[in-house]
Amino acid sequence: MDAEIIAAIWGLESFFGERRGDVSVISATSTLAFDGRRGSFFETQLIAALQIIQSGDILASGMTGSWAGAMGHTQFIPTSYQAIAVDFNGDGRLDIRSNDPTDALASTAAYLQRNGWTRGLRWGAETSSSDGNVIQPQSGGPKFAMTGNFRAIKRYNNSDAYAIGVGHLADPIGGGGPLRTSFPPDKNGLTKDNRITLQKRLTANGFDTDGADT
Repeated sequence: MDAEIIAAIWGLESFFGERRGDVSVISATSTLAFDGRRGSFFETQLIAALQIIQSGDILASGMTGSWAGAMGHTQFIPTSYQAIAVDFNGDGRLDIRSNDPTDALASTAAYLQRNGWTRGLRWGAETSSSDGNVIQPQSGGPKFAMTGNFRAIKRYNNSDAYAIGVGHLADPIGGGGPLRTSFPPDKNGLTKDNRITLQKRLTANGFDTDGADT
């Protein structure tokens, strides 16, 4: 598995382990199951979370994650944990949450491999062409020629923006250069620099913005 992609997913999902989530997974999944919009999905996640506790891999008090019940360094939902998590360090536990990210990163590699990742094939690349499997997220912004590995990343999170974000972060991790084309202002007319300035000013005035975009 190509290490820079795993590192990029780690970065996007938890800021390289810094933000693994502090919401009770049981509370999150039971609340979302009751909410009803995706009730059956979150009922399945709740049952899986309870089974994980029953197995002894994670204590109930330590089963925390995101508001949607995703856990650990690379934010596995409970059913993905059950189906794919691996004990890569051989300590007898499927540990995706502790300070040691070994099992979490190996589990992410296993997830991508199961979903069609081809080793040694790039996720895609910036292109000036409009031919073939090309995506342009914003008019006037960069275009990206995609490979089958782009689809494998989307199995982790079914969003073009997410998959491009993973690829765009993975490239410099692997020694690649920056994009040649800048992204234009968003639909609200804001550039990235505008957003950073706004976040810094909000923080300076006592609002919690979780820091500024980088």
